[in-house]
Amino acid sequence: MYSSVNTIWVLVGAALVFFMQAGFAMCEAGFTRAKNTGNILMKNLMDFCIGTPTFWILGFGLMFGGAGAFIGGFDSFVLGDYADVLPAGVPLFAFLIFQTVFCATAATIVSGSMAERTKFISYCVYSFCISAFIYPVSGHWIWGCGEQRGKTEGYFRDARVEATMLPNMQVSIVVSKVPVSLVVNTARKALYTGNIGDGKIFISNVENVVKVRTGEQGYDALQDEEQQD
Repeated sequence: MYSSVNTIWVLVGAALVFFMQAGFAMCEAGFTRAKNTGNILMKNLMDFCIGTPTFWILGFGLMFGGAGAFIGGFDSFVLGDYADVLPAGVPLFAFLIFQTVFCATAATIVSGSMAERTKFISYCVYSFCISAFIYPVSGHWIWGCGEQRGKTEGYFRDARVEATMLPNMQVSIVVSKVPVSLVVNTARKALYTGNIGDGKIFISNVENVVKVRTGEQGYDALQDEEQQD
């Protein structure tokens, strides 16, 4: 079941990233001499013209098709099943557009450093390579099913840390006799890490308390069952 809200949000994000092409074009046109303005604008345009079909034919499959540690698989024109990697409620082609504009933008970022230094045909070859191999392979490592996905070890501010992947869970704590200050202090000690930052505690008003099992709200949810009987 697709979600219209999620789909629109993804497409709006894709449109905003696509406008980065125009931003890079204006930025790089300002960095170059007037005689090379047309050249750099055409290179930005070719990033999308070359990158889009290349990513659809080669890149997307290498990025999301398959569970290899280094590289995905070949899936010309995105005909495979990508249900495992799709965001919730988002159709495949909306996700494809979103990934395509990121691929084209990644190719455009480098064009500024190559302005006035690269022949047009050479730049087109570079744009093809980054759209077909460089961006998809690196993306497979991170967002696909590659080497880095799901790893819990990493570095934060040059310190080695390990993240704990916890499943989604719902915790209901109802306190009627224990002082609230004791509960808060206990939670603060449990949440404090001492390295990266403190945990945050959110306290809701009593009127907003709901006992999930019985559906009772407010002060009724805080009462012991023995007292209610």
